[in-house]
Amino acid sequence: MISGHCRIGLGRARTATIAAIAAAAAVLAGCGGGPARPSPSASASHTQTALKAWASGHLVITQDSLGAVTIGMSLEQASAAAGEPLTPVGDGVYYPRGDESTGLSVQAFQGTIGCVSASAYPGDPVPHVTTAQGFPLGGTLARLKAVYGAGLHYVPAPAGGIEPRPGYVVSLPGGNLSFSLSGGIVRNISAGPRVLPSTDCQ
Repeated sequence: MISGHCRIGLGRARTATIAAIAAAAAVLAGCGGGPARPSPSASASHTQTALKAWASGHLVITQDSLGAVTIGMSLEQASAAAGEPLTPVGDGVYYPRGDESTGLSVQAFQGTIGCVSASAYPGDPVPHVTTAQGFPLGGTLARLKAVYGAGLHYVPAPAGGIEPRPGYVVSLPGGNLSFSLSGGIVRNISAGPRVLPSTDCQ
């Protein structure tokens, strides 16, 4: 039964003209309207884009994942998700087969992934990595500010540390995205619960 302003005396249809019946049908159709639901295929497509092996060619980095590798995984799980073994290169940092030129890495603490990172420094190939908001590794500072606006916060270089550097951070539910720059270009994007431009996940 239809209630409220959508109630229409359909019992009078026998005496209504064809035009009146058409108008009632139009009103009923309008009363059923509402916000469009996300397309299931579009949602599936986004999930498939985010959860890819590292050799897939295009990866999405979020505050808690890089492709299919998620913070909190064991090294074994992360290697399986990356599609190739993650091999240590020192200081708890792991690269695919130990190859630092890939620019893709994790840092593990007691065998558990604590942060993920994508880097593109001069002379190395640039991994095709973007954030979920659409900012690409290798993008400019101007573009970074345009994408994140007031959510982007400048972090000055700390007074100490091995490689103190300034950068920018976006805090999101479940973790941070950290951006390190050189010459106005974002050369590193790291993600993790407490990641900052000068933390170890580089």
